[in-house]
Amino acid sequence: MDTDHKNTPMTPAIALRDVQFAWPGQNTPVLDIPDFSLAPGERLFLYGPSGAGKTSLLNLLAGIVLPQRGEVTLLGQSMAALSGRQRDRFRARHIGVVFQQFNLIPYLTVLTNVCLAAHFARRTPEDGTPATPSDVREHARELLGALGLPPEIAERPASTLSVGQQQRVAVARALITRPEILLADEPSSALDSDHRDAFMEVMLRQVADTGSTLIFVSHDRSLATAFDHQQDLRELSRVSIGEEL
Repeated sequence: MDTDHKNTPMTPAIALRDVQFAWPGQNTPVLDIPDFSLAPGERLFLYGPSGAGKTSLLNLLAGIVLPQRGEVTLLGQSMAALSGRQRDRFRARHIGVVFQQFNLIPYLTVLTNVCLAAHFARRTPEDGTPATPSDVREHARELLGALGLPPEIAERPASTLSVGQQQRVAVARALITRPEILLADEPSSALDSDHRDAFMEVMLRQVADTGSTLIFVSHDRSLATAFDHQQDLRELSRVSIGEEL
C-alpha cells in the first residue's frame, strides 16, 4: 500500500468522521466527535479542561491509536487502512509531534536526537527536506539556536538538560522534517516568557514556510491570537465533562 499519499487543495489535511475512542478497560468513551476537519495550512489552537481528551485526540491524529468507531483521515489517507508499521512510517514522513513527555533518548546527544527524526522519515530533497546528513545537522543546529539553545548543548546527552531545554529539543525534532502536519501538546508549558516567545516565533515561521497544518494544544489562552482558529474540545466532542477551572 502506498503510504506516501500527497494532499491536494480539495483534500482536508485532517478529517474525523463519527469518531469514538475509549482507552482499554474504560466503558465510557474519552472522545465522541461527529465531524471535524482542517484544511491544509490551517492553524488551530485547541484548549479544554483536564480530562477533555486533548492528548487522546492528538494520539488519534498521530496514528498512535485507532478509534473504536469512525474514521480518521490524514492527507487523504485513512489511518484504519494502514498496519501499525505503516502508520509509524506515515507518521515519521508526514507528521511532527511534540509530546508532553518529550520522548527524547536520554543517552544520545541533543543533535542525534533531533537528526534521528530526519533519518526515520527518509524523505528526499524534492519533499523540501535537507539533502545530505551534513545539511540535516546544519538545519538541526539552526533550529536549536533559533529556540535559544547555545551551540555547545548539541553535543551533550539529552539526560543532562533541564526540562525547559528538553522541551525545546523536542520541538526542534518535530520541525526538522518540515512536516505537513504538526501536533503540539503543551509545547511551551516549561518555558519562561522569553523562551516561549522565541519558540512561538520559530514554530509559526516554520509552519508558514512549509504550509504545515498545525494543531496546538495549550492552557495558555494568551497564545491563541497567533492562530487562525481557536476551539474548545468540549464543543467538538459529545462526551460530557466538568467545566474548565
